[in-house]
Amino acid sequence: MLDKPRTWPFNPSILLLIILITAGYAGNYFSFPFGFGVDFLFGSIAVLVVVSLYGIWWGTIASLIASSYTIALWQHPYALIIFTCETLFIAWRLHKGNQNLLLIDIVFWLLIGMPLVWLFYGKILQLGAITTSIILLKQPVNGIFNALIASLILIYKPLYYWANSSLKKATVFFEQILLNLLVAFVLIPSLMLMVVNNRVAFKHEQKNLIATLEASSQNLATDLLRWHQSGLQALRQLAETSSQTRIVVSGQTQPSMELAIRSLPLFRQIYIMNADLEVIAAAPPQDELSSDGEADLFNNSRNFFQLDIHRKPEIFMRKSSKDDDSATSKPKILQTLPIILDNRWLGNIIAELNIDFIEQLLQTETHSLQVKSTLVDKNKLIIATTNSELASQKIFNRDQNGKISYIESNDLENGVYHWLPTIVGKPLITRWKASFYGQNLLIDEEIPLTLVMEVPAAPYIDYLQLLYIRSLTILLLIALGSILTARFLSRLLVKPILDLAKFTTNLPEKLLRYEAIELPRSSVKEMNALAINYEVMSNTIEQNIKQIQQTNQELKQAKEIAEVANQAKDKFLANISHELKTPLNSIIGYSRLLKKKSTRSNSLVADRAKISEWIEIIEQNGKYLLILIDEILDLSRLKANNRRLDPSAINFTAFMEDIVRITGAKAAAKDIAFQYQVSRNLPVNIYGDHRKLRQILLNLLNNALKFTNKGQITLKISRIRRIQNVDNRNFPAIVALRFTIIDTGIGIARQDLSRIFQPFEQIARWETEEVGTGLGLAICRELVKLMGGKLKVRSQLNKGSVFWFDLTFPEIKVSSKIKLNSVEDIIGYKGKRLTLLVVEDVRSSRLLLLNMLEPFGFKVILATNGQQGLQMALQYKPDLILTDLFMPIKTGLTLVTEIRQTDGLEKIPIIAISASSFEEMEKQSRAAGCNDFLTKPIDDEKLLNLLGKYLNLEWLYRSSTIRYFETRK
Repeated sequence: MLDKPRTWPFNPSILLLIILITAGYAGNYFSFPFGFGVDFLFGSIAVLVVVSLYGIWWGTIASLIASSYTIALWQHPYALIIFTCETLFIAWRLHKGNQNLLLIDIVFWLLIGMPLVWLFYGKILQLGAITTSIILLKQPVNGIFNALIASLILIYKPLYYWANSSLKKATVFFEQILLNLLVAFVLIPSLMLMVVNNRVAFKHEQKNLIATLEASSQNLATDLLRWHQSGLQALRQLAETSSQTRIVVSGQTQPSMELAIRSLPLFRQIYIMNADLEVIAAAPPQDELSSDGEADLFNNSRNFFQLDIHRKPEIFMRKSSKDDDSATSKPKILQTLPIILDNRWLGNIIAELNIDFIEQLLQTETHSLQVKSTLVDKNKLIIATTNSELASQKIFNRDQNGKISYIESNDLENGVYHWLPTIVGKPLITRWKASFYGQNLLIDEEIPLTLVMEVPAAPYIDYLQLLYIRSLTILLLIALGSILTARFLSRLLVKPILDLAKFTTNLPEKLLRYEAIELPRSSVKEMNALAINYEVMSNTIEQNIKQIQQTNQELKQAKEIAEVANQAKDKFLANISHELKTPLNSIIGYSRLLKKKSTRSNSLVADRAKISEWIEIIEQNGKYLLILIDEILDLSRLKANNRRLDPSAINFTAFMEDIVRITGAKAAAKDIAFQYQVSRNLPVNIYGDHRKLRQILLNLLNNALKFTNKGQITLKISRIRRIQNVDNRNFPAIVALRFTIIDTGIGIARQDLSRIFQPFEQIARWETEEVGTGLGLAICRELVKLMGGKLKVRSQLNKGSVFWFDLTFPEIKVSSKIKLNSVEDIIGYKGKRLTLLVVEDVRSSRLLLLNMLEPFGFKVILATNGQQGLQMALQYKPDLILTDLFMPIKTGLTLVTEIRQTDGLEKIPIIAISASSFEEMEKQSRAAGCNDFLTKPIDDEKLLNLLGKYLNLEWLYRSSTIRYFETRK
């Protein structure tokens, strides 16, 4: 049994068992008709699956539940007994180790099942030779088919896991799979063809019988209608004669009526009554009727008032007298006809139809089949019939002891129907043989009588039963023959595989000993091909062994490389921890010293120089932390190809002066000489990404400073070439510049030159006091590559290194007023006082912006989230909004979107502020409606430049006033 933990919220084994038992019952409930009265049941498919998965006890329970429906279907328990025996026999054989379910089921039907069918149906139920033969053949074919389908289902291995059954049961022999498939390819199409053929034959015979029935009905209905019309015509002539000769008044009617009654056999008696409802004439005379001993309907005037006689032609139906209990008593059918003269009603002619004559018409043979005719009124009262089982004056109701199914028609009045009797304890095929087809046909609208024609189904069912016996016999022979043939073929196909498996049992040992492999050959071409493939495979395996040994060696080397990379990563983590904690130590330490100093006001004045130095140290360490974070982010974005160029106009002279100023100060602090060499033909203004160029140069210069303890560092910039478009002078010239950094430091060994551009790598770390992240050179190489160049190096150990790269820039002319004053000199701006709205959820960031902007004269309004920011924007109508992007309650992106959709606020400049410096975040902020983007920590120079740009400010400086603007050409 499987012993695996279950994580299901329910037990799949129980659920599968319930599904299979339900499917077994449904398989018997929804039967498949092989022919009339012969149904295929499929409940044993699920039952056999239960037996295979859950064993004999659950299989027996499933069989009893599924077979219980057959008792309600056929009103006897014998099918349940046979199907339960089948389940028990198969469970017993499976327990003995025989796994071929199909062969076990065939043995059961041949040895046990068919004898039980003959005993129960032939001897006990005494169904007859033909019916018993059909059942005797049908049930084995049905059982074999179900066993075949169950065998195919049990090939699906997950069933055993769901049932928590032994995986050993899930192992199926290839021979068994071939056997089942071969039998399925033969038996299933044969069964379908037989079903189609039987249905076609059934439809054909049924169609012929229905055609005969409809023809007989129409002929008989036509005869009845013709006789009625001829009699009605005679009555009309009598009524016309009576009105013209005024016989209704004179009473001289007897000779005419006697002549009419002798010429019309349809009528038994004719009466004429006047307007006072008095019988003035009758034919035959009433005394003759009385002498025959038959009661007269109209022997007194009281009977006229009992009839609702209309002044139009009409048929009345009256039962015989209640006092007459004779079996031969018959109902009376009366035809009335008014006598009209000059639109004045004089009386009525009343004719009683002769039921004996009608019965003679019904008995007229209209076809070779034994058609039984019955005439009923609108209340289904039998008037006349040729069916000896029916009596007149009884209600005609076939629903009491049978089931009526209308065929190809929804017309319940005139449609053809099939009546199947209810016979307790008899199979469906016996009930079919006792059934008949019928048709209800209304004779005419003027005659409220319905003609019921019925023809027994037995004559053509005998023919179909013989056809079913032949079909089932052929199917059973096909099933047995296909199983024998499939077993022979499956063994023939599997035997070479078994031989091959036996021969290759010790194949690995032969391969290890490098022995020659020669496999046995077979008469099957594919098996020979398989043997040859094994030989080729053995040679390939031998070659692969050598390749595997070589691959193992390569994997060993790769493992060593990976270990080195892991060591480099560990070194990086150690270094980055040191690099982060060192400036944090200074920042936190000097912040505490400042806090202590602030508690004593006199010490702040006395130690002003020292405090200024402390603040400078805090600022430098903070900037260094920012550089470290940016390096890590830059490397990740460069590796993900997520960096793009952001070119702008660069005043190259001012740009390089800033680089030289920063590097010179660091070199002086380390007591190292720093030289800046430039050629005379350098461009004044270029168009490029100044941030990335600045990062490359500072990284390379800092790297040179780090590994140089004496001597000097040289930064050289020279123009390599300049290309001018001769066709269009307005098109900017392209200038190629070479940037070279030379140091006299420790140098790099030749074997290490290939590793210095790898992330986390640090060469000769022990010879310098400074420890970095190992990312600077990797970032520089990727940035130079992004800008279209290639970073190169030349170095000699203990003599120094040279790094250089070439980049091309468009040389542009920029008309701008160069800002001569620094941000530190700004004291305010000209014009009215402007209002700025700061939306920031972090208190320290809000206070920082407040303390930065208020000294310049701005009115600063603070909001803690996007919702409050929107309310304050509506209330104060600020001139510019500075907003963080990630805040609770409402984010900055949502705030910007709503402001851009609000009347009166949609044109306010908005600057997004975020600690995330990824380009995707800047793109999202601009898409939401922001005018610009600032990253944290906030650069006061960038902030004031953006304020001056979007508010069109004219700044006030300590020495002079200048208005900042920029124009590109």
